[in-house]
Amino acid sequence: EYQFPDPKDINQKPFAIKTTTLSNNTDATVEERIGVSYEYGKTQSWTTSSELKLGAKATVKAEIPTVSEVGVELSAESSTKFEVGESRTEQVTEEWDVVIHVPPHTHVQMTATIRKPEIKIPFTATMRTIKSDGSEVSERVSGVYEGVSAYDFHVKAVPVSD
Repeated sequence: EYQFPDPKDINQKPFAIKTTTLSNNTDATVEERIGVSYEYGKTQSWTTSSELKLGAKATVKAEIPTVSEVGVELSAESSTKFEVGESRTEQVTEEWDVVIHVPPHTHVQMTATIRKPEIKIPFTATMRTIKSDGSEVSERVSGVYEGVSAYDFHVKAVPVSD
């Protein structure tokens, strides 16, 4: 079970990833295609307050929280091995093709933005441990899931003067 934060408490301020000025000195509207890419580290970590020792291996099978425009959501169930206290970062490159229509005899400034929220979500879970003799022990644990994702790519194009 996750204790989701209020979306307004998550830092979701957009930041610019590309700004460029496009010029059209012709008598007709021109269509410009701009490639925009953004590379970032998508980080996830699980920490618990249980008595697992640092470095102990475990398998987490859970729905992973992600941030979207509507708040925190659960994505598809995932199963992964990790060490308690370990943090994992995966390099992700997002790419978009943007089409900007530039009117005749105009300069347009295009700004591409993205949001990259960092979330910390407390959770409680039932941890099942299967011992080497095949017996199983269950205990209730609590901890914090931390993650970083990127979303909400947005492009704004505004006319600018010479």
